[in-house]
Amino acid sequence: MKMRPLLTYASLSFATMTSMAQIADAGPDTTLCVDFYTMQGSPLPPGATGTWAIIAGCGSIMDMNDPLTLTVNLCVGTNVFIWTVNDNGQLDTDTLLITVFDASMANANAGMDQTIIEPQNYAFLNGTPTPLYPATCWWSWVLGFGAVTANDPNTPVVDMLVGDNILAWTCDNGPCGLTSDTVTIHMLMATGLSNADADGAPSMA
Repeated sequence: MKMRPLLTYASLSFATMTSMAQIADAGPDTTLCVDFYTMQGSPLPPGATGTWAIIAGCGSIMDMNDPLTLTVNLCVGTNVFIWTVNDNGQLDTDTLLITVFDASMANANAGMDQTIIEPQNYAFLNGTPTPLYPATCWWSWVLGFGAVTANDPNTPVVDMLVGDNILAWTCDNGPCGLTSDTVTIHMLMATGLSNADADGAPSMA
């Protein structure tokens, strides 16, 4: 008896492959120092359509149906877009996060050096700029000792040691750059100073 060829599994496999919808890919998340970006959405097969939409932040999409469209006027901060692919009625979506840093943010400046005299053992710092998210700035000790609030540009610094106390104000502005500046607080002993010097207000170096 002649055997019929078994084609059942091959036919089922082929049918499964051809019925799969196009997978949406909005491209890799990115960080920028500019307010524009060329999108990197997945290409569209024949008969499929794609649509960009913004769901958080801001931006102007030049062609909402082009996977490689230019988007301008992005906000500083996190901007969230969604790429939706419609492949013959079957939908798939993917999200894209574009994080924009402020290109106009000033370089770190730790403020003017200061001189204080015992028994005073505190001073107020004056770092600039105050960072705008997603940028961050912080104080760190280079020399000496004391207590500060690390992310406060105008923090008091207390419990310093006699001598030179040096702190750095560092700002991380992502792809726009990392800058740092130092301030020195000279803490003097009152011994041997005149009453006028010992009782006077802290002077600026």
